[in-house]
Amino acid sequence: MFTLTVPSISATSGHNADGIIRGFISQSLFTGVVNNFEFSDELWAICRDTSTGSYIFLDRSTEAKSGVTDSFLPWGDDSTFSGTDSFYLASDNTVTEIRVTVTTPGVWVGTGLEVYDSTDGITANRLLGSIVDGTDGFRNPAGTYSITWATPGTPGVAFSPVPGDIASRPWVMVKPVGYVSKTTSPKLSFAFVFHSAASEPYTDKTAEYNEALTNGTFGSLPNVLYFVDANQIMTFPGIPTGMDLTVHRKVAASSRDGVMEYLADNNTWKTLTGANDPSNWFKNGPTTLGDPTQEFSVRWPTPADWTSKTLVLPLEVGGTLTLTGWHFRYRATSVAAIGPIAQPLIRARGRALGAGLAGGVYHYTGEGKTYHGVIFEAGVPSLSDVVIQVMNITTGLAAEFTVPSATLSSAALTPDHLDLSTPLVVNDGDSILITWVSGGSLQDVELVLQ
Repeated sequence: MFTLTVPSISATSGHNADGIIRGFISQSLFTGVVNNFEFSDELWAICRDTSTGSYIFLDRSTEAKSGVTDSFLPWGDDSTFSGTDSFYLASDNTVTEIRVTVTTPGVWVGTGLEVYDSTDGITANRLLGSIVDGTDGFRNPAGTYSITWATPGTPGVAFSPVPGDIASRPWVMVKPVGYVSKTTSPKLSFAFVFHSAASEPYTDKTAEYNEALTNGTFGSLPNVLYFVDANQIMTFPGIPTGMDLTVHRKVAASSRDGVMEYLADNNTWKTLTGANDPSNWFKNGPTTLGDPTQEFSVRWPTPADWTSKTLVLPLEVGGTLTLTGWHFRYRATSVAAIGPIAQPLIRARGRALGAGLAGGVYHYTGEGKTYHGVIFEAGVPSLSDVVIQVMNITTGLAAEFTVPSATLSSAALTPDHLDLSTPLVVNDGDSILITWVSGGSLQDVELVLQ
């Protein structure tokens, strides 16, 4: 048995008021912090005008990226817009989504729009299916909208709208459908293109996150565009148990939602269950840089299959970045803010096990033990469930248990103990660490590992 008596178990318990009941985990710098959110991707835009009776291709790349009201005319101006007009967008990688900012809605009679790519490397010959057009053919009121389609089983290939004059790229072509008549040509200020997260290069944010927590100087940072499956990877130097965040400016509450994941020993990203994140992944905190900062402690139960891995990631500036350690990511599963928004301004520190990073209670019983459960007594019960983690710092193995709300003693439970989430092996001479993970608080507590 291993018995522990503590005055309280809560988010602020322990010697350093950080929820670590016995032992310590020091703050550590991140080995790496990267994300593949869009900042300002390369974009080429070509408009095909048929008003003269022949095809005229016009380079409108500058106008499509300008942000100037009514600067980008995808299907020509009011006098030239016709049902045979089209425009082409491309970037370095296959386009999977288009977003546009409409400044003057089009007024025209017709069905909507279609999007094509190429499978023959010669023309835009494939109509993409399941199109979801938030613009209604650029006729919806001024605002930013998304145009998406089902990802084909076979990726499109590069082609040139005008061989010899226009570079061969993985272009997509957008054209009106069912055109009958027009009054006003649609006019835009921006066009953005997105790719799959697998091909989107990363931006290195390591230095920014590892700066002093109190450093409020961030310089001029661009707005970001989130997309589904865009992710931020944080690499820890040891087995991670959480992180400490200082939020200098939060992200808009209507920006994106997502899931926390870790890179498991089988090289797959798995959901990190049981995490307690009071920051709501940067949605909480000050609205304006310069307002008082807010600090948040993010904690989670550590999975047994989380191990050190090496990732080689492509960078937005060119080349690659190699990161070795324990990898965590926040992946966007839905995006509410379609247009550019101010990115959150964060300083952070990891909480990870490793030499010089953590210490615990010396386990001296004369032999190794395998613990399966816990019995407990509490002088003051919690108003809500309390999740507690027990860790073998020496091996990195961990298990957790949950003390139910309004329960003074395990003797009141059926059965009269709490099972650990997994058996915990502790050898003679190993060190044990006990930490609060989430939930309420207990006072005057005795824990007995059995």
